[in-house]
Amino acid sequence: MATIQYLRLDAENDTVWNGQALLTDLYAVTQAILTRLNLFQGSWWEDLNLGLPMFQSILSNPGTQKSQDAINLLITAQIQGTPYVSGVENPTVSFNPSNRALTYSATAITAFGTVPITFSPGSQAQIGAQL
Repeated sequence: MATIQYLRLDAENDTVWNGQALLTDLYAVTQAILTRLNLFQGSWWEDLNLGLPMFQSILSNPGTQKSQDAINLLITAQIQGTPYVSGVENPTVSFNPSNRALTYSATAITAFGTVPITFSPGSQAQIGAQL
């Protein structure tokens, strides 16, 4: 069976450098998904095309069904692009017009098990396996 290793990030998304820093398998894939969801397009100097197009496409008009369908596809593509993720089940996007909160939820299918995901752009993603 394949193995993936990933460095743990703390609550401020800084790398943890201690004996608990190395994650493997399901926990590593979970951290990789979290990292991809928190990277906004244009944020990483080495490749400005990587990341979610948060300001370019997602936050512009999330209130329409057409926009929500496009946002669903964009976020799902980020998750599916993560190493060892083989699919995404039941992706849904909901929008609350009273507080303008957008929420994405799905289950990522990985080589090591499933990872439930809840993501609200602009806030910390909540994903399955506890890191």
